[in-house]
Amino acid sequence: MDASGIKIVEQAYTMLAQAFQKTGKPLPENKLVKKEQDILLRNLDCAVIESLHEYNEQTEKKAYDAVRGAFIEGRELYPYAGFRKENHIQICVRNPNCIKGYFRVLDADANYPIP
Repeated sequence: MDASGIKIVEQAYTMLAQAFQKTGKPLPENKLVKKEQDILLRNLDCAVIESLHEYNEQTEKKAYDAVRGAFIEGRELYPYAGFRKENHIQICVRNPNCIKGYFRVLDADANYPIP
C-alpha cells in the first residue's frame, strides 16, 4: 500500500469492498441516528480501519500504534463557519505501551464554580 495515510485508508476501503463483493454480502453502512443530520453510527468506517489492521497483520507489516480521526459534526456556529457545535477528534491507542502516563480526575474545589 501507498505510504500516505489518506491513500492507505482509501486502499483499505477498496480491498474491503472487493472482499464483500466476492461474498455477495452488503458492506457495513455508516448511518444517521434518528433525525440527526450527522452520521453517528460509523460501521463502515470501523470495518475499513479493522480490515486495514488485519491486512497489516496478514502481510506481516508493522502494526499501527494508534489511529486518529477528525469528525466534523453539528450545526455551524455561525454562517459559513469551519467550526461546528459537535466537532471532535477521536484517538484509539492500540498499543498500550504508547501510553506514558495518565492524570487522575480531581474532586471539585468548592472555592471555584463548576463549569
